Amino acid sequence: RPGQTVLICIPSLTAGVGECKSLLQKYPSIILDGCVERCATKIMSKNHGLMRAKVFLPQMIAKYGLKPQSRTDLGDEGEKLVAKIAEEIAALVDQLSR
Repeated sequence: RPGQTVLICIPSLTAGVGECKSLLQKYPSIILDGCVERCATKIMSKNHGLMRAKVFLPQMIAKYGLKPQSRTDLGDEGEKLVAKIAEEIAALVDQLSR
Protein backbone atom coordinates (compact mmCIF):
# COMPACT_ATOMS: atom_id res chain seq x y z
CA ARG A 1 0.00 0.00 0.00
CA PRO A 2 1.63 3.26 -1.12
CA GLY A 3 2.07 5.65 1.77
CA GLN A 4 1.70 2.84 4.33
CA THR A 5 4.70 0.70 3.45
CA VAL A 6 8.44 0.94 2.88
CA LEU A 7 10.67 -1.50 1.03
CA ILE A 8 13.95 -2.28 2.73
CA CYS A 9 17.02 -3.06 0.67
CA ILE A 10 18.49 -6.32 1.96
CA PRO A 11 22.06 -5.47 0.83
CA SER A 12 21.85 -2.15 2.70
CA LEU A 13 20.64 -3.92 5.80
CA THR A 14 23.41 -6.51 5.51
CA ALA A 15 25.95 -3.70 5.09
CA GLY A 16 24.73 -2.17 8.33
CA VAL A 17 22.96 0.95 7.07
CA GLY A 18 21.54 2.33 10.32
CA GLU A 19 18.35 3.76 8.86
CA CYS A 20 17.29 0.35 7.51
CA LYS A 21 17.98 -1.40 10.79
CA SER A 22 16.07 1.16 12.84
CA LEU A 23 13.03 0.87 10.55
CA LEU A 24 13.00 -2.91 10.96
CA GLN A 25 13.20 -2.64 14.71
CA LYS A 26 10.49 0.00 14.95
CA TYR A 27 7.81 -1.18 12.47
CA PRO A 28 6.22 -4.57 11.79
CA SER A 29 7.59 -6.32 8.71
CA ILE A 30 6.35 -8.70 6.06
CA ILE A 31 9.19 -10.91 4.89
CA LEU A 32 9.45 -12.07 1.28
CA ASP A 33 11.67 -15.10 0.91
CA GLY A 34 12.45 -16.06 -2.67
CA CYS A 35 14.00 -19.51 -2.21
CA VAL A 36 14.62 -22.31 0.27
CA GLU A 37 17.64 -20.51 1.73
CA ARG A 38 15.22 -17.94 3.24
CA CYS A 39 17.90 -15.24 3.37
CA ALA A 40 15.45 -12.43 4.15
CA THR A 41 14.18 -14.25 7.25
CA LYS A 42 17.72 -14.97 8.42
CA ILE A 43 18.82 -11.36 7.93
CA MET A 44 15.73 -10.06 9.73
CA SER A 45 16.37 -12.38 12.66
CA LYS A 46 20.00 -11.31 12.85
CA ASN A 47 18.93 -7.64 12.92
CA HIS A 48 16.12 -8.18 15.46
CA GLY A 49 13.39 -7.03 13.07
CA LEU A 50 9.71 -7.10 14.02
CA MET A 51 8.59 -9.94 11.72
CA ARG A 52 4.81 -10.13 11.63
CA ALA A 53 4.22 -12.15 8.46
CA LYS A 54 6.18 -14.16 5.90
CA VAL A 55 5.58 -14.88 2.24
CA PHE A 56 7.52 -17.80 0.74
CA LEU A 57 7.62 -17.39 -3.02
CA PRO A 58 8.03 -21.09 -3.92
CA GLN A 59 4.88 -21.77 -1.90
CA MET A 60 3.03 -19.06 -3.84
CA ILE A 61 4.17 -20.60 -7.14
CA ALA A 62 2.74 -23.96 -6.02
CA LYS A 63 -0.44 -22.41 -4.60
CA TYR A 64 -1.38 -20.60 -7.80
CA GLY A 65 0.14 -23.00 -10.33
CA LEU A 66 1.83 -20.06 -12.04
CA LYS A 67 5.54 -19.88 -12.76
CA PRO A 68 7.80 -17.08 -13.98
CA GLN A 69 9.32 -17.71 -17.39
CA SER A 70 12.85 -17.07 -16.08
CA ARG A 71 14.75 -15.00 -13.52
CA THR A 72 15.09 -12.13 -16.01
CA ASP A 73 11.72 -12.36 -17.80
CA LEU A 74 8.53 -12.97 -15.83
CA GLY A 75 6.39 -13.74 -18.87
CA ASP A 76 2.59 -13.82 -18.74
CA GLU A 77 2.30 -16.41 -15.98
CA GLY A 78 4.89 -14.60 -13.90
CA GLU A 79 3.01 -11.31 -14.24
CA LYS A 80 -0.19 -13.03 -13.07
CA LEU A 81 1.72 -14.56 -10.15
CA VAL A 82 3.09 -11.16 -9.14
CA ALA A 83 -0.45 -9.73 -9.11
CA LYS A 84 -1.68 -12.59 -6.88
CA ILE A 85 1.24 -12.17 -4.46
CA ALA A 86 0.69 -8.40 -4.37
CA GLU A 87 -2.96 -8.99 -3.43
CA GLU A 88 -1.94 -11.27 -0.58
CA ILE A 89 0.66 -8.81 0.68
CA ALA A 90 -1.85 -5.95 0.52
CA ALA A 91 -4.23 -8.03 2.64
CA LEU A 92 -1.41 -8.64 5.15
CA VAL A 93 -0.67 -4.90 5.27
CA ASP A 94 -4.35 -4.25 5.96
CA GLN A 95 -4.35 -6.83 8.79
CA LEU A 96 -1.21 -5.36 10.36
CA SER A 97 -2.62 -1.82 10.10
CA ARG A 98 -5.60 -2.59 12.32
